[in-house]
Amino acid sequence: MISKFNADVCFFSALAVDENGDIYDCFEEENFIRQAMIEHSSKRVFLCDHTKFGKKAAYKLCSLNNVDLIISDQMPNFNLLGATAVVIE
Repeated sequence: MISKFNADVCFFSALAVDENGDIYDCFEEENFIRQAMIEHSSKRVFLCDHTKFGKKAAYKLCSLNNVDLIISDQMPNFNLLGATAVVIE
């Protein structure tokens, strides 16, 4: 059902992003919804504070390759894989 939606912008968060740029969360069923919205959005914005950097969780959601913009409280210290980061203190 959600695959029938299209969005201009998808704002999402998750529990972790590792040093390879993979984004993870611990809720598999929520990841299906997030993945569908990420795939059907023109722009994808990942909301993440610095405590999520360098970590992993149970289920991979996507990669920073799938993200246009990262909004965080600190600049990540790993390759953003083409995403742009905005720091808001």
